[in-house]
Amino acid sequence: MRIGKRSAITAAAKRIKYSNQGRLKGVKEKPWEQRAWTVYDRLPEVHYGVSIRTGIAERIDYFAARLTDPQSEPQRIGAVEVVINDDGEEVPQEISAEDQAILDLIEREGGVALLNRIATELVAHFDVVGRAYVVAFENPDADKEDELEREWRVLSTQELKKQKDNTWLLSDETENGTTIQDDNVYVVWRPHPRKYTEPDSPLHASLEVAEQLILLNREMRARSLSRIPAGIFAIPDTMEFEDENEEGDPVLAFEQELSDRMRKPISDAGSAASLVPWVMAADVDDIPAMRHITFERDFEVSRDDREELIRRLANGLDLPPEILLGLADVNHWTAWQVNESAVTQHVDPTVRLILDSLTTGWFVPLLEASNIDSVGVILWRDLTPAIVPADRTDQHFMALESGVIGFAAARERLGYDENEAPTDEDLALLTALRAGGAAGEVIEEESERGPADTERPGASVVPLVAGGDQTPGPFSQRLMN
Repeated sequence: MRIGKRSAITAAAKRIKYSNQGRLKGVKEKPWEQRAWTVYDRLPEVHYGVSIRTGIAERIDYFAARLTDPQSEPQRIGAVEVVINDDGEEVPQEISAEDQAILDLIEREGGVALLNRIATELVAHFDVVGRAYVVAFENPDADKEDELEREWRVLSTQELKKQKDNTWLLSDETENGTTIQDDNVYVVWRPHPRKYTEPDSPLHASLEVAEQLILLNREMRARSLSRIPAGIFAIPDTMEFEDENEEGDPVLAFEQELSDRMRKPISDAGSAASLVPWVMAADVDDIPAMRHITFERDFEVSRDDREELIRRLANGLDLPPEILLGLADVNHWTAWQVNESAVTQHVDPTVRLILDSLTTGWFVPLLEASNIDSVGVILWRDLTPAIVPADRTDQHFMALESGVIGFAAARERLGYDENEAPTDEDLALLTALRAGGAAGEVIEEESERGPADTERPGASVVPLVAGGDQTPGPFSQRLMN
């Protein structure tokens, strides 16, 4: 049974249509959107957080699916079903003509790579300003073999501007820009809870915090680049050299001579002036009067404020705070849980909203334009490739030791092939080593005795942890560790 329900998430997408009354029904950029893009460009914490989310979204598997039961997972279109015939044999079922038409349409538009690219790019736009345009550009080389008829791009509201006719203007490298027809422009957005037609984003609520952090960064930078001199060196005005030296040559003023000797080690790293002190004869009352007056440079004023702002920003973005603040205080197992929660609790809701928006405002119109039945057809995802699995090596060894799984199953879960299984000689050597024997003696005995006549030993012959007097030796301990 096919049903028309697409998803529990409310879609927010539509094809842009020109208003005959001359009023622009398109999306106008809000003043805060420019501020949000500025924060994204200048604040590394925000840029890093968005990059983490887009990186996760890029690893997700996207595909067309069909809703057959509102209580079950959508079924991937194109997945080959296998049924059991009367003889008990598995027989793959052929893809229906309707499903094949949907797959052909996706392939003509760019394939699964197109779905991946659009969904991934929209994650960044939804995180920063909450909306974007999906635009089709006609391909001038479409007549050539293996060339697509058009190319789909994701554009921001700053790139595309509505014109007074049925066109849009793309600000690009060309002198007058590129003109785009209404039928090729789709808008998708994350609806604001207060007003459905307005966009919302996680960064919108944290703009003031992010801008304060930018101001503190500017303040610290200004202090580090300040032109405050390295202080004042005060000398009494009575300190002067004699007018001429022994050879009758004129002598530099004391201030100039002192400056030259201070700059000498900077211009010439190998100069002896950096190590050898300057021998100077002066009046006994003038020497104590010489002193160095310094100016303080305070770099610690904003440290606490800056850390507090970063913490507030981490709590405001749609990511586990541990990711933005670092995983220094998180152990290995919890770090994996943070990665999984980042996918299932933070990135996936945004991805589902994007896919539902694309389904309603972009994919279904493409299906209908190709005379393909769109009832129950949606864009869906598989999160499995994006979730980092936990390291369960210790669990596999414990299961093998307890007899829950066998050696073949343990090798499979640890990623080893059957051709990497130990030989009879390897197992005999391992048994002897665990019994406290020497490796050289065991090898010599094996060479004299020849291959074992018994069947390949199992878990009972070579236990992972020997009991009684068969305490594992150092070599065996290293194998188990």
